[in-house]
Amino acid sequence: MMLPPCLLVFLEKVLLKTEAGELAWLYDAEGDDVSIGTPQFSMTIRHDVNRNLEANEFMVFYRGGTDQQAHRFVTNDREEGDYRLLQKLFNAAQATSAVFPF
Repeated sequence: MMLPPCLLVFLEKVLLKTEAGELAWLYDAEGDDVSIGTPQFSMTIRHDVNRNLEANEFMVFYRGGTDQQAHRFVTNDREEGDYRLLQKLFNAAQATSAVFPF
């Protein structure tokens, strides 16, 4: 379940903008997902356990462009590079909504 190269490039840019504080995400602990809406796109990243594959996975739900078509992408921890990128983005996104004392 490898992610398309064009999506990986986009996710890397989103990660950089998130880490730079340019993007703020909402975190839903019950749904175990993070989401963001901007004028250009909206995206939700959800973490789940696929019991059939016995693997952790991330699902990306993306809407963007002029048609706002919905797209769904999935990767699991067997695809190490894709999974690590989404894990890093998921954690960075959570951190934007956390309040740390210092």
